[in-house]
Amino acid sequence: MGQAWDKELSAEHSKLFSDWCFELRETRTMSISLLYFENGCTNLRLHNFTDASEKAKCIVAFLQDKSTLKLTYVIGKCRVEPMRHTTIPKLKLQAAVYGVRLRRQILKEHDVNIDKTYHWTDSSTVLQWLHSADKKQQVFVANRAAKILENSSMDQWIHVKGIKNTADIGTREFPSKASRSSGG
Repeated sequence: MGQAWDKELSAEHSKLFSDWCFELRETRTMSISLLYFENGCTNLRLHNFTDASEKAKCIVAFLQDKSTLKLTYVIGKCRVEPMRHTTIPKLKLQAAVYGVRLRRQILKEHDVNIDKTYHWTDSSTVLQWLHSADKKQQVFVANRAAKILENSSMDQWIHVKGIKNTADIGTREFPSKASRSSGG
């Protein structure tokens, strides 16, 4: 008795496969630069965007050539949030911790001179907690603020509007394909 995997493809699937094979041949002429900047660069800035929601936290890093102001993508990371409930400001604070960890990893793994780092967050609460790190705070907040400030300085932290935060897209829930096609 034959298995489902050894059945002949339908005409539709056969055409899709043929089209895919044709497109695959086109990749022979494609090239992808492994350089962040074509002409090299000497004055680099690292921009680290962090965000979180009840669903996920996200960090996105870019390098910017100071002389041309061109940006290039370095890395983006997303993590699904745990099931237990935590407030959005605390989730955004945890995303900021991951942001400084990612910065440390980028500096360790790259053989380029990064002159300045900027950490971007859309959470004014996180910024307030960092500004108040020397005052009495909840243990959760105090511990994470201390970790952040061990690996960054206050002048590196900048507020960005949520709509302009590039890490925001990684924290959103998108409707499934089925619900998009059914209008739900």
